[in-house]
Order: sequence, then structure tokens, then C-alpha cells
Amino acid sequence: MQVINGRRGFTLVEVIVVLAVLSILVALAVPAALRIFQVTAEEGTRDEMLNLKEAMIGNPDKLRGNVRSDFAFLGDIGRLPANLDEILAKGALPAFTFDGAKQAGAGWNGPYITGSFAGEEPEDFKNDQLGNAYLYSDVDFTNGNGELADGKITSAGPDGTFGTADDIVIEILKNETEGTVRGRIASSSGEGASGVSVDLNFSSNGSLSAVTATTDSNGNFAFTSVPFGARSVTPGGAGLALVSGSVKLGGKGKDFEFRVSNFSGSDLVLTNLKAVYSDPKEYKQIFVDGTKVADGKFFSDDIASFSPSATIAAASGVGPLRVFVDASSVLLPDIVLSGTEAKIEMKKFKNDITGIPFTITFSNGSVVNFTP
Repeated sequence: MQVINGRRGFTLVEVIVVLAVLSILVALAVPAALRIFQVTAEEGTRDEMLNLKEAMIGNPDKLRGNVRSDFAFLGDIGRLPANLDEILAKGALPAFTFDGAKQAGAGWNGPYITGSFAGEEPEDFKNDQLGNAYLYSDVDFTNGNGELADGKITSAGPDGTFGTADDIVIEILKNETEGTVRGRIASSSGEGASGVSVDLNFSSNGSLSAVTATTDSNGNFAFTSVPFGARSVTPGGAGLALVSGSVKLGGKGKDFEFRVSNFSGSDLVLTNLKAVYSDPKEYKQIFVDGTKVADGKFFSDDIASFSPSATIAAASGVGPLRVFVDASSVLLPDIVLSGTEAKIEMKKFKNDITGIPFTITFSNGSVVNFTP
């Protein structure tokens, strides 16, 4: 350091040394600052992506009365959004409506996007913290762990290029979006009721729809690939079911009787039946609860018209059951119905009918199968 006119100053060498040190410090600090910025941006991006996923399928931790209450877009529409715009704006989707009779609703009830996005420009939620647009796909695929997925959200990461090692990916797994609903229909005596139809009411593309299953010999039913959300199950839609253990032979194997139970919520008026079997050749009479309703000569596949018609009263205990589908497998408690029974007798077959399978279809569409 030199002294000039009584003042001390830096020599050129000292200045150069200081500048060199500063340059080194800047060279070290800038990458560190950039890395801190990148890490912060990545963490913020990941949080935003999880927020997007929640807007699509809801938050499983939000409960009301110990029941999951948040299913977001998936719960209302019945599928994942086709694009990110659908979680913010209704577009062409139907508005949400609730059917009180079926205890189920469907339709767009958004906006579903939450958090800081709500107050930002509409397009901001579709970009990551680095300003790059997210890539979203609702196409099914199998991930690297062998898990089935419904879709995924991808950020290109710090390098801004998709398909590189720094991509950030949030997957939406099948076990987060759909499940199987199982249950059992039982009579008031506790026996499984076979042949009872059960309707599942759910949202399909924003409209309330229904699919039907029929109980097996033990009264069990199942619905697969049900989208998560608040749904409902209505038993007894088709009406008649065979009463277990009710088939009896008589008349040296040329008469038989069986009982059917009306598990629907309305009276059923029967005007005919059709019996399909391989042999014998014909039968002549049909009785319902002791009243002769058909008398003639009827062959397999003939429709035997009733005169008079026969009415079987509605069952009690029929009504929609609210179902919250929130897991890959949902088991419902037994649905107990008090069906109204009627005895059906078919008499004067030409041949012995022992061991011959029968399929009987009633005028209301109910079908029962059995072997006398």
C-alpha cells in the first residue's frame, strides 16, 4: 500500500488481488444461489402438483362424521379431467344436481383448484414454479413398480425439457380412483336372496347413471371399476327372486311348485310366464297362490298368459343406501329385505320332470332358474 500526499492508497497489485478474490467469491456464490433457487422452485412445483392432484381426486384425509367428504372432480364427474382447464371451468360439462330419490348426485361443482392458485391469473396454475407448462395425461399405464395408474402430471424440471432425469412426476394410481363394491342381499330370515337385481347409482361423465348386478345363489353381488365418490345402491330393481329351498315335486314327478319373492319396492302384476326346458313335452295348468291362472296345453318356450293376472305386493325395507367409495375394495353391510312371497304351481306335465333344468321368465322380466 502506497502513501501519496499523506494519504494511503491501494497499489495496482492489491486492487487486482481484491478483484480476483471477489471474482472467486462470486463464482462460488452464484451457483449456490442458483441451486437454492432451483431447490425452492422444485419444492414449490411439487407442492403445486400435489394441489393439482387433490383438485382432481380429492383429499382422503378430509372427513365428515368419520366418512371421507372430499372427492373433488372425480367424485362429481366420475372420471379424471380430460385437461387441466376442466378443474377450473365447467365448460360443456353438466352442472351438479342431486337426485333425492336415488340419494346420489352428479355434475360439475367446482372450481376444484385450491390454495394460492385461486387468486392468480387463470393460466398460472398450469405452469410450474419455473414458468414452464405442466404436461398432463389421463391415459392408463403401468408404472415402474408394476402398479396400474389412471394418469400423471409432469413438470419438465429445472432444465425445461421433458424426458430428462430432472423431470418431476406425480402419478394418479388406480387404487386412488376406483374400487370394487361388494355386498349381500338377505331375506328377513337371514338367508341370502338369489336372483335379486341391485342398481349402483354413480356419476358417469357428469351425468347420473346406473349399472345393475344380480345376486348369486348366496345373495352376493359386486360392482367393479366404480369411481371414487359418494354413490348409492338400490336393491330389488328387477323384482322376483327364487326362494331358496322352495322347489317341490308332486304328482309322481309330473307336478311341481316353487316360491318367488318380490324384493322390489312396488307391487308386481304378473300377466304371463314362459318356461324353457328340454323335456317333457307339455304341461297344462298354472296356479298362483292357489288360484288357477292358466289352463291349456303349453310347450317349452310357450308364453302362458294369465287370466286373471296375479299381483305380488311390494317388499318392505327397499330404498337407496348411500355408499362412499374410497378404497379399492368396499364391503357393504348386509341389505335385509322383507320380500312378499307367492307360490307358483305348474301341473299335469306329460312326462316326469325330475332332474330337468327349468328357466322361467315372468312378464315383468324376472328370471328364475332351478332343477326340480
